[in-house]
Amino acid sequence: MIRRPPRSTLSSSSAASDVYKRQVKQGSTRALSAAERQQLIGNIQKKPILVSRLGLSPHVVASLALNNAEAAAAIVSRVPDATDYFQRIIEVSKTKASVVSLENVDTIVLHGAKALRQRNVNAYINRYCAHIRDSNEVEAVKNFATTLNQLINKGPKDNKELYVSDGKKAEMKELLEPHKSLHEVATWLNSIK
Repeated sequence: MIRRPPRSTLSSSSAASDVYKRQVKQGSTRALSAAERQQLIGNIQKKPILVSRLGLSPHVVASLALNNAEAAAAIVSRVPDATDYFQRIIEVSKTKASVVSLENVDTIVLHGAKALRQRNVNAYINRYCAHIRDSNEVEAVKNFATTLNQLINKGPKDNKELYVSDGKKAEMKELLEPHKSLHEVATWLNSIK
C-alpha cells in the first residue's frame, strides 16, 4: 500500500487537517516537543483559517494551555473574538486542581495581547490579585507587575484600548505596596501614579 503525504487543503476531511487536530489533542494531554510546537504554531500563523476549520472551542484551547501556552496563545490570537477563550483559560487557572499555572496565563495574555478585550484584562487582574492575597508569593508578585507593565505600558500598538481602571489601580497599589522594593513592582507602581 502506498501512503500519500497529507494533502495541503484545509478542508475538515483532509489529512492535513487531521494532523493538526491530532497535534492539538496531543498538546492538550502533554507538552509538545519543541519541533511539534513550532510546527503547530507555524501552521496556525501561516493559515489563520485553520483555527476555525479545526473547530477549536474555548474548552479545548484551555486544555492546550495546560502544557503548551505558546500554542494556545497562537490560537487565541487568530480567533475572531477571543474573549471567551481568555475567560475560559483564566477560569481554569482559578480551580484548586488546575495545573494551568499563572505563568502560562501570563504567556497567553502577552502573546495574545492583540486579541484581548478590557473584560479579559479585568479578569486577569482579579485572578492575580486573589492569588497574591492568598499566597503572597514574591515570584507571583514580580510576574504580575512585569506582565502588567508589558501589557499596559508597552502593549501592542494595535490594541491601545487596554487600561487599568482607577478602582483597580487603588486595589493594586494597596496589594503591591509591601513589595515596592522589588524593581518590577516599583516600575509598575511608578507607571500608575
